[in-house]
Amino acid sequence: MGSFIPFPLALGGPRNYKDNYIFFWNNVGLDLNRITHTNSGHQSGPPLSARYLGILHLAIHDAYLATFPYSEQSDAMEQFADDFRPFLSASAFGTLFKAPAKRDPGVSQSTATLVSDFIDASSLAYQQAHGLSPRSSAYAFGAAIANLILDQLEIKGSEPGVDAGGYMPNSNQPYFFDDDPSHPICVRPIDPNAPERGNKIVRPYHAPSYGTSAAVSATTEDIKITDPPLVPSNPPSLETDPTAEHLKYLEALEDVRRMGGAEDLASTKRQPAQTVGAVFWAYDGVNLIGTPPRLYNQVVKQIAFDAKVGDDISSDENNAQFVRLLALVNVAMADVGVFFWRDKYKYELWRPLTGVHADPSGPVPGGSSRPTWRVLGAPATNSNEGGFKPPFPAHSSGNATFGAAAFQMARLFYDQRDVVNDTISYKFISDELNGVSRNLYSAYDPKLPLESQAGDVRTRVPITYNSLKEAISANEMSRVWLGVHWHFDGFAGETVDRKQLFKVAEDDSTVYQHVGGIDWFAAGNLGPRDGAGEYPVGGVPLGMLIADNIFDNKMQSSGPLSDLGKNVELRRN
Repeated sequence: MGSFIPFPLALGGPRNYKDNYIFFWNNVGLDLNRITHTNSGHQSGPPLSARYLGILHLAIHDAYLATFPYSEQSDAMEQFADDFRPFLSASAFGTLFKAPAKRDPGVSQSTATLVSDFIDASSLAYQQAHGLSPRSSAYAFGAAIANLILDQLEIKGSEPGVDAGGYMPNSNQPYFFDDDPSHPICVRPIDPNAPERGNKIVRPYHAPSYGTSAAVSATTEDIKITDPPLVPSNPPSLETDPTAEHLKYLEALEDVRRMGGAEDLASTKRQPAQTVGAVFWAYDGVNLIGTPPRLYNQVVKQIAFDAKVGDDISSDENNAQFVRLLALVNVAMADVGVFFWRDKYKYELWRPLTGVHADPSGPVPGGSSRPTWRVLGAPATNSNEGGFKPPFPAHSSGNATFGAAAFQMARLFYDQRDVVNDTISYKFISDELNGVSRNLYSAYDPKLPLESQAGDVRTRVPITYNSLKEAISANEMSRVWLGVHWHFDGFAGETVDRKQLFKVAEDDSTVYQHVGGIDWFAAGNLGPRDGAGEYPVGGVPLGMLIADNIFDNKMQSSGPLSDLGKNVELRRN
C-alpha cells in the first residue's frame, strides 16, 4: 500500500487533534483535499471540494446522532448506543472512498491509486486504534448512512459537475470574463496514463454549469443578492456622466489598481501587513494546500478545540458539539458553493487584471485603462509558477462567501451555547505562511519532501483576530489585495459620490472602514434579480444569510435550488 505524507502541518501547535475521532476524520478529509489538488485528482476546485467535505461531515453527523434525515430509520441509535465509533468510521470511510471511485479520464491511474491508498490507510489506522471490525452490524449501519447521503447529494454521472463542457467566454468583449492574460492556457497530458503521448493545450473554465445543476443540502430558500454595480450584459454608457452604479465600479477599479498590484509597481500602495493578509487567506488550489474550504475548516476546528467543555477532548458532550458544528459549517459551505457559482456564470464579470487592462474608456489619462498593469495574483504556492487569476468569473467572491458562511455559522453556534456576542479571539498560522511553504525555483517534485526542494521559504506568520466578524472582513479584503477580485464581489461598501471616489490616505493607499462600521447588508440600488424588494450585494451577505437559514432551520434536508422558496429575512447582527 502506497502512502502520501505531505509536509507536517504547523497549525495545531500543542493541540492534539488525533485524540478525538471527530477531528480525526475531519483531518482525513482535509488532507484528501490537498492531496487531490497536488496530484490533479478527483473532485477538485472550490465548489466540489466544499461539496464533498459537506457530504463527509453530514455522514459523520448522521452516524453519530443516528438521525437519518433521509430515511425513516430514526430509532437506530438504541441498537448501537454503547459505541458510536464503528458506524461513524464506516460512514466516513464510505463517503471518502466512493468520491474518487468513479473513473475520471482526466485523472491518472497512479493518482487514483494514491488517493485510494491514502483513504484505506486512514481507515485501517482508525480501525486498529479503536479495535473495530468492518464486519460488525454497526459498521454496516454506518455504511448504509453513507450510501443514503451519497445517493442524495453526490454529483451523478449524468450531471455536468465541474467540466467546462462547451463553455467559451465572450472574448475581447468589454466587462466580460476572459482568459487570464498572464496565463492564457494550461498544458495537460493527452493521456495522463501515457505521458509519452505528449501534451495538449487547454483553457480551463471551471464548472460553468455547476450552479444551475447541483442540488443544495440544507438551505430552504432561494436566497438573493442583487446585481453588482456593473453588469456586462447591460454596460454603462461612456457618452454621458457616470451613474451612481458606474461610479461604484470605477471606485473599485481604482481600489484594486492601488491595492492589488504587483509589489514592484510604483502604483501599488498596499502596505506590508496587507500583503501578508492577502497571501494568508489564499488557498487557491495549489500544491500541498488545497482550496479555501480546507482553510476555514482549520480555523473552525482550532476554535472548537479551544472552546471545548472541560479537559476531556473526547467526552460525549464535546463529541456531540464537534459533530454538530463541523456539519453545520461544511453543509453551509457546500450550499453556498452552489449559490455563488450560479451567479459567477450568470454575470460573467471580468477579473481585475482584464478590467484594468481593457477598460473601454481608453488608457489613462483620458480613460481608466492601464494595459501594462500587473497583479500580485493568487499565489501559486509550492510551485515555480507566478501569481495567477482563477479560471472563472469574478462575481461573487468564493473566498468571501465560503468564509462568511463558515464563520457566521461558528458565531451562531457559540452565541447559542455561551452568548459570546462574537468575542471569539484566536491566533492562527496559515499553510501559506507557515515557515515551510515556498516559492520553488523549479517544478514541484511530489517524490521529494518539500523541505528538500529549493525555493524562497515563506516566513512563519501567526495572525490574531479578535472576532469572527474581523476574520470575515480580513478574508474578504485579501482578495482585493491579491488583485483577483473587485471590492463589491464581497459586499457593497459605502455609497460613493464624486468627492469620495478616489479617497486615499497620505500614503495613497485606499481608506477602508473599520470592521465595526461596515454594513455588509447594504442594499444595492440596481434592484434584485427577480425585480422586487431590496437585497445586499456580494458574497459576504450571501454566505451569512445562508448560514442563518441553515442554522435557524436546524440543517433540515432540502433539494434542488429551483424548488426553494423566494423570501428571506435579513439578519444584521
